[in-house]
Amino acid sequence: MVGASKVETKTLEVEYDEESTKGTVSTSCYDRLFTDEELDMLERGGDQVVTDEPEEYEKELEERLFPLDDKEVMLRVQRDAEEKKKPTLAEMSAVLGYLKRCWNARLEHLERRSTG
Repeated sequence: MVGASKVETKTLEVEYDEESTKGTVSTSCYDRLFTDEELDMLERGGDQVVTDEPEEYEKELEERLFPLDDKEVMLRVQRDAEEKKKPTLAEMSAVLGYLKRCWNARLEHLERRSTG
């Protein structure tokens, strides 16, 4: 919903019109959206000129703040995924050492059960 404060209008002279509905119940719901002058101009089919509302921020400025393009982002994502897939030597030795200890413990347990 666009408020009246965001749209600039150039106000023209408003003449009194007996057919005006200003102040009646039918227009009270629009009091928040339009000023009395704007309502009068709308009723007359007036020569109201509405200027464009400026952007809240410059999109070009935002693009300069984050100078990555789609191709570069995809390359970084792929590179990060590949690096995560390759375990380091320390990680591999930790996993293999744990598996070796588990395997040896299981063998010792089976030997004790079979002899005992």
